[in-house]
Amino acid sequence: FCTVHTATLCGSMVALKRLRKDLAPEREKIGLADLRREVAVLTRINHPHIIRLVAHGIADDGSPFCCLTMFSQPLGALLPTGKVGFFAERREAKEWPLARAVAVGLQLARALRYCHDEFLPGYR
Repeated sequence: FCTVHTATLCGSMVALKRLRKDLAPEREKIGLADLRREVAVLTRINHPHIIRLVAHGIADDGSPFCCLTMFSQPLGALLPTGKVGFFAERREAKEWPLARAVAVGLQLARALRYCHDEFLPGYR
């Protein structure tokens, strides 16, 4: 329901998420509800391993938007490629030693635990 582009806000790069303009009216209603719900949740989340909401509002053209913190690159770009072969496996082992893999796994697990068990007490 949305498009995401890079933008600059107060000198920092952010992900600008906007409701698509070409949605049919019934899909626009669903998309708007989803975006509002996402903003409501993200305004309350505070965890170092979860993207943060930086700003939200209505653009001059009347379309809702939100700005999110942006990582320098996605995790998928950092993960080993899974190439097979002696030299490929040795190179990937150097780039992704076990300690790094465990550290990333722990960060993901902590973020998931926060969302599922700690964010809204009484809800899972």
